[in-house]
Amino acid sequence: MARTKKYPGVYERKDTKTKTYYFIISTNDPKTNKRKQVKSKSYSNPEEAYKDLIDTKNKQMKGKYIKPTKITLKEWIEKWLSDKEIRLKKKTLESYKNRARHIIEEIGHIELFNLTKDDVTDFYKTLKKKNKVIFNGKEKVTTNTKLSSRTVHDTHKVLKMALIQAYRDERIPRDIASKIESPKAKQANHKILKPDEVNLFLSTAKGDPTYCAIYLGIFCGLRQAETLGLTWDNVDLDNQVIYIVRTLDHEDDDCAISDGTKTNAGNRPVEIDEEIVEVLRAQKRRIKKDKEISGTLYQDMNLVCPSNIGTPMNPSNLRRSLYRIIDKAGVTRVTYHELRHSHASLSVKSGADIKSLSFRLGHSSTRVTLDIYSHLLPGMQRALLKKFRDEITDK
Repeated sequence: MARTKKYPGVYERKDTKTKTYYFIISTNDPKTNKRKQVKSKSYSNPEEAYKDLIDTKNKQMKGKYIKPTKITLKEWIEKWLSDKEIRLKKKTLESYKNRARHIIEEIGHIELFNLTKDDVTDFYKTLKKKNKVIFNGKEKVTTNTKLSSRTVHDTHKVLKMALIQAYRDERIPRDIASKIESPKAKQANHKILKPDEVNLFLSTAKGDPTYCAIYLGIFCGLRQAETLGLTWDNVDLDNQVIYIVRTLDHEDDDCAISDGTKTNAGNRPVEIDEEIVEVLRAQKRRIKKDKEISGTLYQDMNLVCPSNIGTPMNPSNLRRSLYRIIDKAGVTRVTYHELRHSHASLSVKSGADIKSLSFRLGHSSTRVTLDIYSHLLPGMQRALLKKFRDEITDK
């Protein structure tokens, strides 16, 4: 080894083809309490090594030094996911694991302590060039389609969360996650019902067992899981408000109601009007008839939109009914979630206040609402200006 003249304490490696640099620090062995020397990671330039050397010594003096460990990013991601199992819904956890596979496959071998911003940036470049993989039974098939920008973006979110936890747990000395720029995801082009299609669609759906669920999607902008998890004790018909506090978890072939929603903001009151109240009253009458027909087979779970025997409605059955009604009505083919988008989009076009709409939809912030629906705003400023002029005219 050779000590560099310009950067005291930094050494140049002589046993590699390319020039690399490192430094050595003294620290206490926690097991023996004896002093020992620890070699740093390798650096491509001596200036960067010197900066880290000074930073490490300062942290040692302040008692904030974090001893390097040999744990790899793969091992940390797996531990992080394991810790998440008790907090996340099964479907969400599975989504995280799918994204984590990309991370582990490409950069999982890198030691967590030595992971750099450049490693992550190069990983995203590789991911953008990667082809999508599907499974035909147990056979892994690589398609000719590139990974979507949404997949790359969601993979970044998983990696960022894992690195933030590593920093909080003092596994790494720097919060590198905050320095990594998020890959942009292209906004999905959701289809929505046109204004003149809404009434035709609803008149076609009337009388169908799924009518109430469909109506709540269009007029309240509820998520499917919120609609199917809604119970009568969270519906106040007298004060015309429903409270979203539960959702339907649909995992494997089981349907279960769980407390809580997609986000903290998802727990919210949603105001309704007399027309929605009447739809809900009609739904009560329908459920009463189903109880009489099913008799002892009926399992009363107090759901607003149950199956005909009182159990949670299977989302697949709702989807089939929705498409059947759409085809019969001859309107734009939308998913249940796009009924929610229809509610939001038509509300924005009618001049709805973004903050109120964001609260109604249960978004975590108005920024989320604007990111999704800002393309509908051009031209609305003129309408606001006209309202302002009308307000001050002749006054």
